Amino acid sequence: MGQAEQRVVIIGFGTAAVNALIGLRRAGYQGRVTVLTDSDTLPVSPVLISHYAGGTLPYEGVFPWTADEIAALGPDLRAGCPVLAIDPAAHEVRTEQGPVPYDKCLIATGNTPLLVGFPQVEAGAFRTLRTLADAQALRDSLARPECRRVLVSGTSMVGLKALEACLDQGVQVTLLGRSEHILKRTAVPELAARFEQALADKGVTLRLGQQAQDAARQADGTVAVTFSTDGAQGETETFDEVVIAHGMVPNLGFVPRGSMQMDQGLLVDEWMRTSDPDVYAAGDVAQALDLSCGQKRIVALWKTACLQGACAGRAMAAELAGQPLPEDARYQGSLPSNTIAVGRTTLISGGRTDAGENSTVELEEFEQGVTARICEQGRLVGFNVFAADAEPDGPVFDRGAMLRRQLLAGL
Repeated sequence: MGQAEQRVVIIGFGTAAVNALIGLRRAGYQGRVTVLTDSDTLPVSPVLISHYAGGTLPYEGVFPWTADEIAALGPDLRAGCPVLAIDPAAHEVRTEQGPVPYDKCLIATGNTPLLVGFPQVEAGAFRTLRTLADAQALRDSLARPECRRVLVSGTSMVGLKALEACLDQGVQVTLLGRSEHILKRTAVPELAARFEQALADKGVTLRLGQQAQDAARQADGTVAVTFSTDGAQGETETFDEVVIAHGMVPNLGFVPRGSMQMDQGLLVDEWMRTSDPDVYAAGDVAQALDLSCGQKRIVALWKTACLQGACAGRAMAAELAGQPLPEDARYQGSLPSNTIAVGRTTLISGGRTDAGENSTVELEEFEQGVTARICEQGRLVGFNVFAADAEPDGPVFDRGAMLRRQLLAGL
């Protein structure tokens, strides 16, 4: 079978999908690549949509690739084409527009907000922040003159970016979280507390260690939320909008149960192949090697999705050409590492930051900020760098880059 007759299908149209398409073409694959997506826009950067929601970035700024750059890769792009199911036995993807056959398939469908944990969330039509449509809806809402008070429920990175968008639009924000500190999976408590103080200094009301016990939309469109601490009912406040940021779940509902090995996501090998050798996965749906713990985990980061997509593209091209899998394309694993900023209040994290019984946390003050080194038996396993007012490209970021190199060297 010549390459012109071969069929690659990519499900999804985000960072991992585009990098897989680039990897396929750079590896010499010239056959058909059908891209199936329920979106009707170019791929966006999830990192940037909060800035669009906050009015600090124009619409065109959320797109990493232009229409011409995508077209140059030659995809058979089927926009507005939701996937119903993948049938590995038949080697086809079933869509609302009919079945699409494949020789190799990449699943790169990203994730979707987890809405559990807030009362009446199904009926409330509350805001989330994951897609461009979410960002547009939040931007429009924040721009309304009558929108003055917003509740952000969730203290992860997405919650803090939603909070920043509200602050950029001049809206009063209350931040709600069940944990005693923000960024539970990213920051050590000592530096989370410093971030919280910086948020309070910006006028943010913090309701940490609390949850919403009840929520009811009023006749005027506002939402009355009753809070509780340890099950005891507390105050009721009224908000013009509520943003839910309770985490994400991989978009894998179209994958039949038992058709591929799955845990939190699809388990993949070092070339991003699932347990079905003709189906690959990359990005927020792929459970690959996490270097910080030596286990397979989902590491939902932009750079991780880029690397995994490129790896999958090169591997598919090699297999379709009847060549050995390229050793230099082998996915080496990822190191959880991220930077979260609200304005210039910045936290850089890397590795394992959930200090356990066998861990020690070493704090060190330096110009502009403070570093936390998380060690086990004298070995660095994770770090935080925090600054309440970080200079762009200043010593905070230099310190973060240095610690990341040290962490990688010790793995």
